[in-house]
Amino acid sequence: MTAASTTFVGKHVRIMMPSHRAFELIETMAPAFEEKTGIRVNFDMPGGIDILPKYLDSELSASSGAHDIVMMLMINIGHVIKVGWAADLMPLIRRDSFDLTDFVPGTLEFYRNNSGLFALPWLPDAMAIAYRKDLFAQAGIAKFPETFDELLELAPQLHKPDVSFFACPNSWHWIWPLFLQSFGGNFFARPPDDLTPTFITAEAIKSAEGMVSLISQFGPPNALDVDIHGAQKIFYLGKVVAELGGMGDLQQAMGKESRVADLVAFAHVPKGPAGWFPQLAMQGYMIPSACKQKDVAWEVLKWLTSYEVEIAQAMELNHIACNRFSVLHDPKVRERWTGGETDVIKILEESIGRAQVGYMAYRLVPPFRAVGARVNVAFTNMLRGRAKIKDALEALQQQAMDILTQAGCLSKTGRA
Repeated sequence: MTAASTTFVGKHVRIMMPSHRAFELIETMAPAFEEKTGIRVNFDMPGGIDILPKYLDSELSASSGAHDIVMMLMINIGHVIKVGWAADLMPLIRRDSFDLTDFVPGTLEFYRNNSGLFALPWLPDAMAIAYRKDLFAQAGIAKFPETFDELLELAPQLHKPDVSFFACPNSWHWIWPLFLQSFGGNFFARPPDDLTPTFITAEAIKSAEGMVSLISQFGPPNALDVDIHGAQKIFYLGKVVAELGGMGDLQQAMGKESRVADLVAFAHVPKGPAGWFPQLAMQGYMIPSACKQKDVAWEVLKWLTSYEVEIAQAMELNHIACNRFSVLHDPKVRERWTGGETDVIKILEESIGRAQVGYMAYRLVPPFRAVGARVNVAFTNMLRGRAKIKDALEALQQQAMDILTQAGCLSKTGRA
């Protein structure tokens, strides 16, 4: 970056990010970056990661170039790359001999298409479990269950009126695939080649029954209203035994606000009859194709994904969902996140590695976001008792077929 200090003096880069403490920290680091490079970085944070997509849709579809860097959200990857809204970073990577080898394998794979790379990672939100090791010990249980059968068998033993057994965010298109794939099902027949929906298979029904049973019987009383932040809060306030979620959310259990920070352990998500399928939602940074100053934006993008920024997030924010080996294996980080029966870094790396085998392909198809919205509706109806599980899945199957047919992914016969 020192070479850029004269080249980019007086340049301004505007970034659109979700409201998040990580970006609030980065914003405080921006003046030092400007002093070093001459580039002033301005941040727009219109809302949380759950409402950011509508702003991104408007920004990218207009091709205005108003922002030089924006988020590459997992639910948007397939569509954004397909329609050409993201600039290919490989020419810049090759030009600068930018080293990609420090990134944990799997954090980059979702952004590749043919020979191009269309984003760099910010958050590898690998799914895991945070749980109260003190409550497990009091019940004489040595470790977190390894299978869903064991989990459902254990739940009645630890579920209490004042402390529920299980919590997760109500983003059902994010939670259900763990159950669905672990029981041998999937969203589509063979993504991305065959996008025929497969929501009415025996495996899909069985997985939905298990998930609905777990949440309705052993979740908090207001489980349907518990979003990502709500799941974090009820866990770190000590109102739930175990929380399922992405590591970027679970890490809050170890934060300053947590009442249970000294009582928490982490574990891999359970296995099902078909095996182990930890979900991974990769969130990243992209340079829009409409950006009018890609060289300047690239300097900022390299900084945003640098060791300097990631280690600051890890140490100052207790942020363990990091992308770089150099950060995850930094002695200061390992000391904080490795202890007793829990090696959180190992759980994170193994989950990212597992997801790299390809089963997350269902989430990268362009129409996923629309189908995922219908999954949310289907499970809300199941959990509220508005529809039987099989009926809700049959309705979801038809809705998904209509969405995919309209998107040109299926023929009128219902096959890809």
